[in-house]
Amino acid sequence: MKNLLLSSALFSVAVGAAGGLWVARGPSAGRGTGAAAELASSAEGLGQTLQRLSSEHQRLARQLEVGGELEAPAAVQPVEVDPARVQAALEAWAAAHGGATGAAPERPALSEEQELVASLSTDEALALLAGSQGDARARVWRALADTGRVDEVIAALEERAKAGDVPALMALARGCVEAQRVTPDLRRAARLAQRSEEVYDQVLERDPQDFDARYEKAIALARRPAYLGKQAEAIESLEILRSDASRTGTRPELARVYLYLGNLLEQTGERERAVEIWKEGLGLFPGDSGLRAQVSGSER
Repeated sequence: MKNLLLSSALFSVAVGAAGGLWVARGPSAGRGTGAAAELASSAEGLGQTLQRLSSEHQRLARQLEVGGELEAPAAVQPVEVDPARVQAALEAWAAAHGGATGAAPERPALSEEQELVASLSTDEALALLAGSQGDARARVWRALADTGRVDEVIAALEERAKAGDVPALMALARGCVEAQRVTPDLRRAARLAQRSEEVYDQVLERDPQDFDARYEKAIALARRPAYLGKQAEAIESLEILRSDASRTGTRPELARVYLYLGNLLEQTGERERAVEIWKEGLGLFPGDSGLRAQVSGSER
């Protein structure tokens, strides 16, 4: 109704304007010649048309006022549904598609490793991690992720590291690196990676000569996506470790230092420098297959 009344008001303005033009010119004004006569004739015709439309518009408005608001549509009649037929249809669909109709999908059975990890207390899980190395340790972290216990273990490592002793800090840093690898949530993985760098830095603030902290941080940085721009920092750390070779001796990790350093230099476009590093490392570690492969490849 409000829309119709508003339309009536606007319509009246249009009628008044056209009618005013027709009234101003008068019936005799349409009797001229040429352009003036054509204009007068058009104005007269428009005024008459608008007056007819105005009368019809007013009639419809009065009819609506008499009849009140528009009638609501007829109510929809409910349809009777046989529950037995619905259930039968669902069962037929399930049989055709090999699935259940309404039950939640069953969770896959846990592996022996997952069952073991799920049964451990937090302290037992930490002890298992501390006693594992390499692939075995990685499998423990995967089982922790599969059983939803990563955050619980990281929180326990954080609590132990509050004392500030280096072994606890290193355990936390390593835990964050390893947890990052089994965390599908990219934001959470990025926070874990950042936390590991912070903890490694805490250790290096205490002892800048700590080989393990610098080496592990450098490797973690080298494995970060290139777009994060961590390569330069990783190269700097590896260069420090390489320059300290005389102090650290020929420990096995040093061969990895030369390999990773050369690889990063090659990735950043310093091919000649990378080859020099690989050859230097192979001279110190002639039995390292990775360095030998890189040097052989560079000579082809």
